[in-house]
Order: sequence, then C-alpha cells, then structure tokens
Amino acid sequence: MKKINILLSALFFAVAVGLAATASASTFTFANTDLISIPTAGTIPAAGKGDPYPSEIVVSGIPGTEEVVDLNVTLSGLSHSHSDDLYFVLEGPTGESLVLWNDAGGNYALFGVSVVFDDGATGAIPNSGPVISGSYQVSQYGSIPPPDDTFPAPNPGMGGDLSLFNGLDPNGTWKLYAYDDSFSGGGGELVDGWSLTFETQPIPEPTAAVLFAVGSFVVGGTLRRQRA
Repeated sequence: MKKINILLSALFFAVAVGLAATASASTFTFANTDLISIPTAGTIPAAGKGDPYPSEIVVSGIPGTEEVVDLNVTLSGLSHSHSDDLYFVLEGPTGESLVLWNDAGGNYALFGVSVVFDDGATGAIPNSGPVISGSYQVSQYGSIPPPDDTFPAPNPGMGGDLSLFNGLDPNGTWKLYAYDDSFSGGGGELVDGWSLTFETQPIPEPTAAVLFAVGSFVVGGTLRRQRA
C-alpha cells in the first residue's frame, strides 16, 4: 500500500510540474511615437506639464488569459536642458502608478537620450549624472513633488519598481505623465515618444495548483506514516 501511495503522489507531482512547464512567455511591444513637449515650469507650476499630458498608449489584443510577468518602459529621444528637473509617472489601466524618474541625472543636459526602465538593469540613473542611453532601474531621488506639480497626474509617492504591474491584464490605456519641476531653464522634449514592452504568461490553471496540492499532501502523509 505504501508503494502505491508513493507512486500516486509521484504521478500527481509530475503532472502538476508538467502543466506548469507548458506555460510559455510571450512578448508584446506597444508604442506612441508622437513628440511630447516638456516646457519649463516658469512661475506657474502647472506650466511645467508635458504636452500632451498625459501621453497615452492603448494596449489591446493580448489574450485575456495572459498576465504581465515583466514590464519595460522606454523613453525615446529625450532632450532637456537639465536632467534633474524631470519627473515621469507611469499609470496602468486600473490606476496603479509608479514614479519612473524623479530628480535623476544631475545638472546635465540631455541630447537625444533613450532610456529603458527595466527591473533587471544593473542600477538606477546616477543621481549626479550624466545620463547616457541605456537600461536603468526606476530612478527616484529628491522629494515628492507637491500636488500642484503633478495635477492631474497620480502622485504615488516614492518607492517601488515595475513589478508593481505584474499579474495585471495589460489591455487598456496606459498613461505617461511628463513634468519639468523647475522655474528656470530651457525645458525639453521627448522626440520619439515612448513604448511599453510586456512579457506575459498564461494565468495558471487551477487544475495544476490542485494537483500539486494533492500530490504534496499524499507525499507528506506517506512520509509521515513511514517515519511512524
């Protein structure tokens, strides 16, 4: 009887692992290549808002059975008089929001820089700069801008990374809020817009989870009886 229990538990475990292994990742990229103008704030904080504010990407066509397991965000062709003045917020279709860039890169000018925000990058944009094209983790320095600086953008506060969006259905409208929080300087623009690259996987089937749980239960019970 013990041998049968062991064989059954092994079978349950093998089936569960096999079903989990069939989930393969897919990659999707969506872009809005329209220029985003980022004027300096001047004497009125709201004047520093990007145009358009926000810039939007509508994600559609990804199967409803898929969920986000990784997200990268690319800012393409960014030029600006002072990197440290920039503030970017990403908002997902269901309201989750994350500060991508705040007071990063020091007092350096940017000339056609393309930045990929990727949790797998080796580090954030240097606080003291300069910024060169490449991949970076979410880059947050300084303080949280006051409400009038980001209105009507969400103000998620500091902290977090792009894993915030893992597990979500990616379909829907994604928003990028660009802002210049300085009262002086020449402003800038995101010449080639921005893009989102999703890695998705099928949402785990309940059957696999159930089989795994049953197999674990049987194995645990069998081992306990053998030790007894």
